[in-house]
Amino acid sequence: MKLYTMQAKPESFEQRLDLAVEEVFGTMLGVSCAPVEAVGWTTRQETIGAIVGMAGAMRGSCVVHVSRASGMRIAELLTGKADNDQGMAQDALGELCNMIAGTWKGGIPELASGCMLSPPVVIEGYDFRLHSQPSPFHIQSRYQFGPDELDVTLHGEMGKPV
Repeated sequence: MKLYTMQAKPESFEQRLDLAVEEVFGTMLGVSCAPVEAVGWTTRQETIGAIVGMAGAMRGSCVVHVSRASGMRIAELLTGKADNDQGMAQDALGELCNMIAGTWKGGIPELASGCMLSPPVVIEGYDFRLHSQPSPFHIQSRYQFGPDELDVTLHGEMGKPV
């Protein structure tokens, strides 16, 4: 049985996440997006979350979490239309999460072709929290694009071939 070995260190995963978010926003949405200090979501705020699972050389997930207003802005940037509905915001956030996860893993040679991504799952509601098993690495970063913000969380552990 083949085991995966990693040359990249989890500390470099956070830097790679910042680069992936910047690249996706710059290329696909045409706006800059930079890390900011995370202060948390306000209570009773309607939010949308998208989750993409990872399997293979790494087991874990990428989660993107935004306010409803920021989700609508992402849909507007992706489609070029200001009159999107809530369904379009859900689709846009799922696609954004998929692009961030793919760009992130693509920049890490050991994960680029050895880690598969699941289709995104989107959850929306008020003040929800996602729980997952503890993992060897956990990165949570907040980013700002214009007046809007998003949280991106990566967590996982090195896996065995699927």
